[in-house]
Amino acid sequence: MEPIQDKKINIKELLNNSHRYGLTMGGILIALGMLYYVMDVNMLNIGFSILNFVINMGVIITGMVLATIKFRDKYMDGNIKYANSFLSAWITAFVALLISGLFVILFYWLFDNQYMPKQIEEFGAMMEGKMSEDQLSIMMERMQEGIQPLNQLKNTLLASLVESGILALIVSAFIRKKDNSFESNFR
Repeated sequence: MEPIQDKKINIKELLNNSHRYGLTMGGILIALGMLYYVMDVNMLNIGFSILNFVINMGVIITGMVLATIKFRDKYMDGNIKYANSFLSAWITAFVALLISGLFVILFYWLFDNQYMPKQIEEFGAMMEGKMSEDQLSIMMERMQEGIQPLNQLKNTLLASLVESGILALIVSAFIRKKDNSFESNFR
Protein backbone atom coordinates (compact mmCIF):
# COMPACT_ATOMS: atom_id res chain seq x y z
CA MET A 1 0.00 0.00 0.00
CA GLU A 2 1.37 3.42 -1.00
CA PRO A 3 1.62 6.10 1.69
CA ILE A 4 -0.67 9.11 1.29
CA GLN A 5 1.31 12.16 0.19
CA ASP A 6 1.06 15.55 1.88
CA LYS A 7 -0.86 18.08 -0.17
CA LYS A 8 1.73 20.25 -1.92
CA ILE A 9 1.36 24.00 -1.76
CA ASN A 10 0.26 25.62 -5.00
CA ILE A 11 2.34 28.81 -5.15
CA LYS A 12 0.20 30.30 -7.93
CA GLU A 13 -2.98 29.91 -5.88
CA LEU A 14 -1.22 31.21 -2.76
CA LEU A 15 -0.07 34.35 -4.59
CA ASN A 16 -3.44 34.92 -6.27
CA ASN A 17 -5.31 34.52 -2.99
CA SER A 18 -2.89 36.69 -1.02
CA HIS A 19 -2.84 39.42 -3.67
CA ARG A 20 -6.62 39.48 -3.91
CA TYR A 21 -7.03 39.91 -0.16
CA GLY A 22 -4.07 42.30 0.06
CA LEU A 23 -5.53 44.56 -2.63
CA THR A 24 -8.89 44.55 -0.87
CA MET A 25 -7.30 45.45 2.48
CA GLY A 26 -5.16 48.10 0.79
CA GLY A 27 -8.34 49.58 -0.69
CA ILE A 28 -9.98 49.66 2.73
CA LEU A 29 -6.92 51.38 4.24
CA ILE A 30 -6.93 53.92 1.39
CA ALA A 31 -10.66 54.57 1.92
CA LEU A 32 -10.03 55.16 5.64
CA GLY A 33 -7.19 57.55 4.81
CA MET A 34 -9.40 59.47 2.40
CA LEU A 35 -12.15 59.65 5.02
CA TYR A 36 -9.68 61.14 7.50
CA TYR A 37 -8.50 63.59 4.83
CA VAL A 38 -12.05 64.73 3.98
CA MET A 39 -12.85 65.09 7.69
CA ASP A 40 -9.60 67.12 8.09
CA VAL A 41 -8.52 65.02 11.05
CA ASN A 42 -5.35 66.03 12.88
CA MET A 43 -3.29 62.96 11.97
CA LEU A 44 -0.62 63.65 14.59
CA ASN A 45 -3.00 63.97 17.54
CA ILE A 46 -1.99 61.32 20.09
CA GLY A 47 -5.54 60.06 20.71
CA PHE A 48 -6.32 59.83 17.01
CA SER A 49 -2.98 58.14 16.28
CA ILE A 50 -3.77 55.39 18.79
CA LEU A 51 -7.30 54.92 17.44
CA ASN A 52 -6.03 54.87 13.86
CA PHE A 53 -3.36 52.30 14.78
CA VAL A 54 -5.98 50.01 16.35
CA ILE A 55 -8.32 50.34 13.35
CA ASN A 56 -5.53 49.71 10.83
CA MET A 57 -4.24 46.68 12.74
CA GLY A 58 -7.79 45.34 12.93
CA VAL A 59 -8.20 45.65 9.16
CA ILE A 60 -4.81 44.09 8.45
CA ILE A 61 -5.16 41.20 10.89
CA THR A 62 -8.72 40.45 9.74
CA GLY A 63 -7.55 40.34 6.13
CA MET A 64 -4.59 38.11 6.98
CA VAL A 65 -6.82 35.69 8.86
CA LEU A 66 -9.50 35.57 6.16
CA ALA A 67 -6.97 35.13 3.35
CA THR A 68 -5.03 32.39 5.09
CA ILE A 69 -8.10 30.48 6.26
CA LYS A 70 -9.55 30.60 2.74
CA PHE A 71 -6.28 29.36 1.28
CA ARG A 72 -5.99 26.64 3.92
CA ASP A 73 -9.54 25.39 3.48
CA LYS A 74 -9.88 25.77 -0.31
CA TYR A 75 -6.44 24.76 -1.56
CA MET A 76 -4.83 22.79 1.27
CA ASP A 77 -7.74 20.52 2.28
CA GLY A 78 -8.10 22.24 5.64
CA ASN A 79 -4.51 21.62 6.78
CA ILE A 80 -1.66 24.08 6.52
CA LYS A 81 1.86 24.07 7.88
CA TYR A 82 3.13 27.06 9.85
CA ALA A 83 5.53 28.16 7.08
CA ASN A 84 2.78 28.16 4.46
CA SER A 85 0.41 29.97 6.80
CA PHE A 86 3.11 32.56 7.47
CA LEU A 87 3.77 33.04 3.76
CA SER A 88 0.08 33.57 3.00
CA ALA A 89 -0.41 36.04 5.84
CA TRP A 90 2.84 37.90 5.14
CA ILE A 91 2.19 38.40 1.42
CA THR A 92 -1.38 39.53 2.14
CA ALA A 93 -0.33 42.14 4.70
CA PHE A 94 2.69 43.29 2.69
CA VAL A 95 0.56 43.93 -0.40
CA ALA A 96 -2.03 45.86 1.65
CA LEU A 97 0.53 48.00 3.46
CA LEU A 98 2.56 48.66 0.33
CA ILE A 99 -0.48 49.65 -1.75
CA SER A 100 -1.87 51.97 0.91
CA GLY A 101 1.56 53.44 1.67
CA LEU A 102 2.32 54.17 -1.98
CA PHE A 103 -1.11 55.72 -2.46
CA VAL A 104 -0.56 58.03 0.51
CA ILE A 105 2.81 59.15 -0.84
CA LEU A 106 1.40 59.83 -4.31
CA PHE A 107 -1.75 61.49 -3.01
CA TYR A 108 -0.01 63.89 -0.64
CA TRP A 109 2.76 64.79 -3.06
CA LEU A 110 0.77 65.03 -6.28
CA PHE A 111 -2.64 66.18 -5.07
CA ASP A 112 -2.13 68.10 -1.81
CA ASN A 113 1.55 68.58 -1.05
CA GLN A 114 0.82 71.10 1.73
CA TYR A 115 -1.27 68.71 3.83
CA MET A 116 1.51 66.94 5.72
CA PRO A 117 3.59 70.10 6.34
CA LYS A 118 0.42 71.68 7.75
CA GLN A 119 -0.09 68.66 10.01
CA ILE A 120 3.48 68.97 11.27
CA GLU A 121 3.01 72.69 11.98
CA GLU A 122 -0.16 71.96 13.97
CA PHE A 123 1.69 69.27 15.89
CA GLY A 124 4.50 71.74 16.66
CA ALA A 125 2.00 74.29 17.93
CA MET A 126 0.37 71.64 20.11
CA MET A 127 3.76 70.64 21.58
CA GLU A 128 4.94 74.17 22.38
CA GLY A 129 5.56 74.52 26.08
CA LYS A 130 5.55 70.74 26.56
CA MET A 131 9.21 70.37 25.58
CA SER A 132 12.19 72.67 25.23
CA GLU A 133 12.51 74.76 22.07
CA ASP A 134 15.66 72.87 21.08
CA GLN A 135 13.93 69.48 21.43
CA LEU A 136 10.90 70.73 19.52
CA SER A 137 13.09 72.20 16.78
CA ILE A 138 14.98 68.91 16.34
CA MET A 139 11.74 66.92 16.31
CA MET A 140 10.13 69.23 13.74
CA GLU A 141 13.22 69.07 11.52
CA ARG A 142 13.21 65.26 11.61
CA MET A 143 9.51 65.17 10.81
CA GLN A 144 10.03 67.51 7.83
CA GLU A 145 12.82 65.25 6.55
CA GLY A 146 10.61 62.20 7.03
CA ILE A 147 7.89 63.51 4.73
CA GLN A 148 10.20 63.94 1.74
CA PRO A 149 9.07 61.54 -1.04
CA LEU A 150 12.21 59.37 -1.15
CA ASN A 151 12.33 59.11 2.65
CA GLN A 152 8.64 58.22 2.71
CA LEU A 153 9.16 55.55 0.05
CA LYS A 154 12.11 54.03 1.93
CA ASN A 155 10.22 54.11 5.24
CA THR A 156 7.07 52.66 3.65
CA LEU A 157 8.96 49.72 2.14
CA LEU A 158 10.86 48.97 5.33
CA ALA A 159 7.84 49.37 7.61
CA SER A 160 5.67 47.24 5.30
CA LEU A 161 8.22 44.41 5.30
CA VAL A 162 8.80 44.43 9.06
CA GLU A 163 5.24 45.07 10.20
CA SER A 164 3.71 42.46 7.91
CA GLY A 165 6.38 39.94 8.95
CA ILE A 166 5.78 40.41 12.67
CA LEU A 167 2.01 40.23 12.30
CA ALA A 168 2.27 37.16 10.07
CA LEU A 169 4.42 35.36 12.65
CA ILE A 170 1.70 35.88 15.27
CA VAL A 171 -1.36 35.31 13.10
CA SER A 172 0.08 32.14 11.55
CA ALA A 173 0.48 30.50 14.93
CA PHE A 174 -3.30 30.60 15.36
CA ILE A 175 -4.28 29.65 11.81
CA ARG A 176 -2.03 26.70 11.07
CA LYS A 177 -3.82 23.42 11.28
CA LYS A 178 -2.15 20.05 11.53
CA ASP A 179 -3.64 16.94 10.02
CA ASN A 180 -4.46 14.78 13.04
CA SER A 181 -6.10 11.99 11.09
CA PHE A 182 -5.07 8.40 11.65
CA GLU A 183 -3.66 8.19 8.10
CA SER A 184 -1.38 11.19 8.67
CA ASN A 185 0.65 9.13 11.13
CA PHE A 186 1.79 6.91 8.27
CA ARG A 187 2.88 9.59 5.79
